[in-house]
Amino acid sequence: MSDIKEKVQQNDGVISDIDITLRDEASERIKRLRRRFLDEKPYISIERAKFYTEKWRDTEKDNLSPNIRVALSVKNVYDKMRHYIDGDDRIAGTWTENFLGIPIDIERGLFNNVFEIELNKTRMKTFGLKSNVRFAVYKMHKDGIRSFLESLKFSKKIGAAMPSLGSDTLESRKINPYRIKNEDKDILLKKLLPFWKEKNIAHKLGKAFKEAGIYKGEFAEFIEYLPRGTAQNDMVTSLGAALGVWQGHLILDHETPLKKGLLGMREDVRQAIYDKNKMTMEELDFLKSINIALEGIITYAKGLSKKLAEFVKKCDDPKIKSAFSQMSEICEKVPLYPAETFKEAVQSYWTVKTAVELALPFNVHAPGRLDQLFYPFYKTDKKDGRITDDEARELLEELFLKIMSHNMRPYSNASGDFSQRYEGSEPVTLGGLTEKGEDATNELTYLMLDAADRSKASLNFAVRIHKNTPEKLLLKIADLHYHGVSSVSLMNDDICLKTLKNRGFTQEDALGYAITGCVDMCAPGKTGGEGFSSLLLCRTLDMTLRNGDAQTLVGLVKDVGLKTGDPDTFTNFDQLLNAFYAQGDNMIELIVEASKIRDELYAKYLPAPYISAFMQGCFESKKISL
Repeated sequence: MSDIKEKVQQNDGVISDIDITLRDEASERIKRLRRRFLDEKPYISIERAKFYTEKWRDTEKDNLSPNIRVALSVKNVYDKMRHYIDGDDRIAGTWTENFLGIPIDIERGLFNNVFEIELNKTRMKTFGLKSNVRFAVYKMHKDGIRSFLESLKFSKKIGAAMPSLGSDTLESRKINPYRIKNEDKDILLKKLLPFWKEKNIAHKLGKAFKEAGIYKGEFAEFIEYLPRGTAQNDMVTSLGAALGVWQGHLILDHETPLKKGLLGMREDVRQAIYDKNKMTMEELDFLKSINIALEGIITYAKGLSKKLAEFVKKCDDPKIKSAFSQMSEICEKVPLYPAETFKEAVQSYWTVKTAVELALPFNVHAPGRLDQLFYPFYKTDKKDGRITDDEARELLEELFLKIMSHNMRPYSNASGDFSQRYEGSEPVTLGGLTEKGEDATNELTYLMLDAADRSKASLNFAVRIHKNTPEKLLLKIADLHYHGVSSVSLMNDDICLKTLKNRGFTQEDALGYAITGCVDMCAPGKTGGEGFSSLLLCRTLDMTLRNGDAQTLVGLVKDVGLKTGDPDTFTNFDQLLNAFYAQGDNMIELIVEASKIRDELYAKYLPAPYISAFMQGCFESKKISL
């Protein structure tokens, strides 16, 4: 612990000292893990990109459906990937061959341009120079040299500048750097990225936006020439709106694999395939892709178990050997079979989550209501004396740090300075209500809040509160905030339940809601939201004040929005509000239209059987998730 004295002015005006204690009660093992997650430079792993591409090439002429090809390509990754085991692990499994690293979703292409350009200093300089010269020529041709120079003078006056990547590569930049082995860099730049150059979804989406006329007025030409960063994880649809390119914010169905095991789930799918008489070819194709996906996750789990057994065999430290022998036994069982203990449940959960996130890197697959999910296992283990609170809490501390480690993205240098290493946008949901409408707070709720405090994970925790929330829980949260834990937020169930019911959620699903993304409400394992979308209200207001035009740092862009009237002619404030609402509605319509285009592209080229396998209703309806 460390004490900090602060001067505080009391109501009577007297200045006094108070002591604020910053707690750090984590074990030495957790402190080591935490420090490594903070200090180590993550690797860019090409294994996923390499093995996915290998199978995708092999199946190009096999006349297979996209969902089958996706399932086979990801399974090939599981078949050939290397697993990493660390001496401080008590939960096994990573999504790369390193302690800390990121895979590449090369087929979606969200960060392909980042790798292509920002792993090479010369390419960065060339890209930046060409982009700026190209834009300057466009602006001078469009508005004239004097107008262009005036816009530059204006930008300089307010402290803005033409966008620039700079010359610090992904490996050398000071904020959020990455490293990659030289041989891997050569394969990535010379073989993998060229193959996917015009095949990836990000490229197809940009092309589709133009063809569909998403960009209105002068914005179509403006966005074509505007110098931008290299990442394509989100795309602007207008100066007042943007859209994410990933495949959704959701929470997987973790309850079914915990209760049934992957082998049981696969058996259900195989039985349905066997009873195929009343199915269409498309439905049968869907079931086959789910079967391959489950086989892929099973392959990942078996590979992890094998790696653990090898680690135990080579380990000379009796204490570590004992811990890893237990882990090895657990991984031989779960997630293939149902979990029976708390440690088995946590390991099963993490194995499935890691494998699915390797199938769809950088998606937001939030943890869900973990205090509800794990509580039956914890309660039984406590009753039977199999686990102590200290053991359970430390396992949760490690779990939170590992969940955090997947929420890292290789953003462009143009925006990397504005991003923390771990985004925290996979919140753990705690508390709330049971399916009977009663308070759901339990012992694990408090243990998980303690784990949030002790782990210091850059991870959000959304606590659902309501009129019957125990005062003890509210005081616990207040105590965490007082001691510097800023990652715990509150969700008002009274408001959230009404909102969800208004959106068509059943009473059961509304009561069971959890948070994904920043504050997206969803039914775990049942619904998912937009990959990402944003309405830029200040930009929208600017369009309103300029009758559909928009002012930028480099000049006016005409006809971006609707012609809602010259505000100077408005006679009352309601007219301004109505114009603003109309512009906002127009921006939302563009987001919806662009979302449909994105989802149609994913459905056509890259459906998601590895999500469908863990979303309730897909198996029953025999329809693939996007």
